[in-house]
Amino acid sequence: NHFANAQGTIGSLTSLLSAKYPADTRVIYSSDMLRATDAYLHLPGILKSYGYYTAQFSNAVYADAYKTNFQNAFDEANGRSMSEHPVNRLRTSLYPGVTSIFQQEVIERITDRLAHLFYIRDMANPYQQVTEAPAKFDDQEKIEKAISLLEGKREPVFIHLHWMGTHGPNFFPDQQVFSAGLNSEDQGSNKQLFYYDSILEFDREISELYQYLLEHNRLDHTILIVTSDHSQKWTNSRLPLIVHFPDNEHAGEIPNNTENIDIAPTMLDYLGINQPDWMRGQSLVKAGYQSHPIFTAKIPKSSKDPATGKVEYPESKAPFFQFGRISVVWC
Repeated sequence: NHFANAQGTIGSLTSLLSAKYPADTRVIYSSDMLRATDAYLHLPGILKSYGYYTAQFSNAVYADAYKTNFQNAFDEANGRSMSEHPVNRLRTSLYPGVTSIFQQEVIERITDRLAHLFYIRDMANPYQQVTEAPAKFDDQEKIEKAISLLEGKREPVFIHLHWMGTHGPNFFPDQQVFSAGLNSEDQGSNKQLFYYDSILEFDREISELYQYLLEHNRLDHTILIVTSDHSQKWTNSRLPLIVHFPDNEHAGEIPNNTENIDIAPTMLDYLGINQPDWMRGQSLVKAGYQSHPIFTAKIPKSSKDPATGKVEYPESKAPFFQFGRISVVWC
C-alpha cells in the first residue's frame, strides 16, 4: 500500500530524495527549484557527508537534480559534474544556486543549437520525448553506467536510477510477449499491451542487476530499492515498493500505508544515521510505524496551444496557488 507524495515527476522525486512534502519545498512543476536551506536538506547530501560517492542517472530535463537546485547532493548527474569540471567549479563558486543553474541552462541550449546548425548532432525535443515517446529511452545504458560506477569506486556509492521505459505514452520493449505480432510504430489502442511488455523488460533488467550484485559478492553490501515516482496516468493508485537489505534483513510485508517520504528515513535508520528533524517521513524498519493520512499533491490541469504546441497552465490563485489538487489517502 505505497503511494507517491506528488503526481508529477519532479515534485515526487524531490519528496523522495528529501523526505519532505511538496507543500514544504514548493517543488511540484518541472520548472520549480529548491530554494534557500531546502536546497541543502536531502538524503544524497547526508550520504556525501559520510563519504559516499553519489550519482544520478535520470531524465536530463525533467528529473535532473542540478536543474532542481539540489546543492551538495550528487557528484555527477546525467553525465556531468558541477565540481570536477574546472569551469563549472569556478562558475558555481562565484554564482551559486539559481544563478549558476540559469547560466548552465543558457550554455547547454546554445551548445545544442550550434551543434544542430553545424550538423554535429540533431537537437532533441525533450517535451516530445516525455509526452509522445517517439523512440526508445536509454535505460539499458543507465544500468551499464551504474555497474561501471560500482566497479570503479572504492568508496560506498549511492545511485538514483530513474527508469523511463515504462513511462509512455508509447513503449518500445525489446521482446514482445503481450504485444506479440503488433507493430510498435503504430501502437494505437494496443498501448496497454506494449506497457505490459515494458514492465517485463524492467523486471529483466533489474534481475540482471541483481545477478551482477550476487555474482560479484556485492548483494549483501547493497540496499536495493524499487519504487516509482508516480502511477500510470498520474492517478492515486498504489505504487510498487520493494526493498532488499543485506543478508535479507527485515524480510516480510508491511500492511500499513507507506509513502515515498518514508524511503530516506528508512535508509538512514538501517545505516545507523540519525534522522534529521526536517525529514517528515518515518523509518519502515523501526518498530511502531504510525499509520497516518498520506497527502498527494497534483499540478493544475494543463492545456496545449494547438498552434504553438506550448503547454499552458491556469493562473495560480489563492489559497492553493500552484497546487491543482491535494488528495488524502486514509484506509
